Amino acid sequence: MLEPNKLAEFRTKLYTTLAFRRDALMDLIDALCSSTQSRSVVELSVEPAFRRSYSSGHDAIDALFTPSAPHLEMVRARGD
Repeated sequence: MLEPNKLAEFRTKLYTTLAFRRDALMDLIDALCSSTQSRSVVELSVEPAFRRSYSSGHDAIDALFTPSAPHLEMVRARGD
């Protein structure tokens, strides 16, 4: 098991690697880690660890693959 400091450090690094919808994605990750029975994003969205609406989860997943504006694509490519 990870020490609390290492876990906090890992979560911080993970959070900073997410370009868009960071909070919603972290909630999805938390829900995924705390659920052994969920089989879909819909089921994850009703987990207590997911504090947002279902549409937030969908938008967050979509943001992983599609920049929200053309100028953000350039920022993402540069790694800013």
